[in-house]
Order: sequence, then structure tokens, then C-alpha cells
Amino acid sequence: MDTVFDSQHDGTPRPGGRLTFVYSKSCVTVENGESLTLLPIDPRIRDECDPDVIDSGV
Repeated sequence: MDTVFDSQHDGTPRPGGRLTFVYSKSCVTVENGESLTLLPIDPRIRDECDPDVIDSGV
């Protein structure tokens, strides 16, 4: 993830960013390389990350 959120090739800092992926039955979101959110995926409701839930922080 350091590579994803690292400065650009010319040294300019990257303005924000978000990476979301599924890992071990959880939806993991990293924002700006600083904040990490981990939400369990309930297979009775959904089987993938729901962007609306991630955005709401619920």
C-alpha cells in the first residue's frame, strides 16, 4: 500500500485516495494511506463490499 499512496514520480504528494478490497470475509478500506476501516461482510445480506455503507461509515 505504500506504493499506492506514495508521492507521485516527481515527488508531488497524491491528493487523497481510497483503496477498498475484500479480505477474510471483511471489507477493508484504506483512505489517504492513513485511515483504515474494517467492516464484516454479512453473507445473509451481501457477499461483496457495499460502497454506500463504506461512505456512510456504518
